[in-house]
Amino acid sequence: MRILSIGPFYAYLVNPLKRESERVHFSTTTETVFPYRLGKDVVIRFGQRGLVVGAWRDYAEDEDTAMALAIGARPDELFDEDGELAERFERHQMRRDVARHVRTLDDEWRIVNALDLLDEEEA
Repeated sequence: MRILSIGPFYAYLVNPLKRESERVHFSTTTETVFPYRLGKDVVIRFGQRGLVVGAWRDYAEDEDTAMALAIGARPDELFDEDGELAERFERHQMRRDVARHVRTLDDEWRIVNALDLLDEEEA
């Protein structure tokens, strides 16, 4: 996606949008690359395309926080007291990596169980 940024203002096109979405609605934009800016914007829908116009308002502390905000996660749930990614999210990522690299579900479960990657409520 290409963003046109002029001072504190920005604009970009979004494609596709659902036809059921409102013609005009408010949204937020989060940059997931440095400088990790956070913006408030208005989305104007034209058919299935949308024009986003907004203003940068703040900055995320780091890439992890920016990514968490971009996917709608709450940073206080993603990170522990030391600022490290919470163990349950690390295990979730490792389970996805295992699933991507095995051929059968049986192999996946054997590896996940051997590495003790299931959360307690999933076991």
